[in-house]
Amino acid sequence: MLSGHQTKIKTAVAINAADPVSRGLADWNPRIESPDSAWLPNKDKATARIRNLVQNDGWAAGAITRYLDSVIGAGLRLSAKPDYRALGLSHEWAADFAKYVESQWRSFADDVERYSDASRHNTMGGLFGLAFRHKLVDGDALAIADLNIKIAGDKPKRRAIGVHF
Repeated sequence: MLSGHQTKIKTAVAINAADPVSRGLADWNPRIESPDSAWLPNKDKATARIRNLVQNDGWAAGAITRYLDSVIGAGLRLSAKPDYRALGLSHEWAADFAKYVESQWRSFADDVERYSDASRHNTMGGLFGLAFRHKLVDGDALAIADLNIKIAGDKPKRRAIGVHF
């Protein structure tokens, strides 16, 4: 109930979030800008702070590692399920194709010579982990595929696509 000294101001707004006289919202006047224009001027400082925190704080490093382990784990397994109906092929073909593709993936991703990594340090699971860690800490990750040909005499011995991060 309003006393004689108080008057209720009615505002004509369709959405309460745009109410100019609301106690909680009257002083909140954000600018409309693109996410890039809000983030890019401060990106380097924010990224440097996050990197420093992850490098020097065990709790932050542990949080990144735990999240990474819950998403990537020990590696990623391919589960090929071709849509044989859309392709006009049989269920038997799809099962054979899936076994073949999964076998080829395991050979590539878990290669003991690590041909999936251009620097030959990680398996594909390690590369996915590295990419995801960059995404969490830096906000993005970039991979470049590199075709490597190992020559034995005059004939190519092994071809591999290595990934750089």
